[in-house]
Amino acid sequence: TTGTALADGASGVYYIPVFHMLNACKLHLAGIKGDLTIRLKTSGASLSLLAGSHPTVTDVSLVMKGYAEPDNRRQSRIAAYNAKVPLKLPFYNWQRVQSTQTLAANSKYNVVLQGFSGPVMGMFVCVRSAPSTGAGQGTYQAIKDIDVQLAGGESLIGHYVKGHADLKIENAELFNNVFGLNSNFYFVSFSSDPSGDYGTGSTNGYQVFDGKEKLIFGTGP
Repeated sequence: TTGTALADGASGVYYIPVFHMLNACKLHLAGIKGDLTIRLKTSGASLSLLAGSHPTVTDVSLVMKGYAEPDNRRQSRIAAYNAKVPLKLPFYNWQRVQSTQTLAANSKYNVVLQGFSGPVMGMFVCVRSAPSTGAGQGTYQAIKDIDVQLAGGESLIGHYVKGHADLKIENAELFNNVFGLNSNFYFVSFSSDPSGDYGTGSTNGYQVFDGKEKLIFGTGP
């Protein structure tokens, strides 16, 4: 969209859909025993604000689907959970690393993946212009090649740097035949079935990160 306009001094209520692991495993929230912690991280104004000043958020509420269900339906779902139905959560977390750099043609750049920790199934890599404007909010920068390395320089995705065509072939093996239509991000997988990992909770490969690894990418002409 072209963004939402809010007049000076005015206020509004907005609903933002949150997609996470609970959608994939169809978890019944009323059957949870203990705490459920959900952390939401916002982007900086340079990436999300098209014009004007950044609004002030005065209140945030998390609305869970099913919270207003009739009591008889709620009790039937809880009974199913109490029957010890086996359940695996598809994944634990999204981790996000952001870096701002000035890019030039035919050059190499690296981003230290500080904040990445634990087993990582795959990485979405997105390069876009900043600051965001109404005319350029959908403009993304293509990259020539990509690599993920340990702090010492050893590659984690193979014995050679993956080019644009290599990534398209890998994505064709991992996803459905329309995945290649996505042109605003790159996906680096450490799993042989990332869709299955997300949707069913299976484990088909991962790489353990400690926050010292580097994303290396090159720009084209």
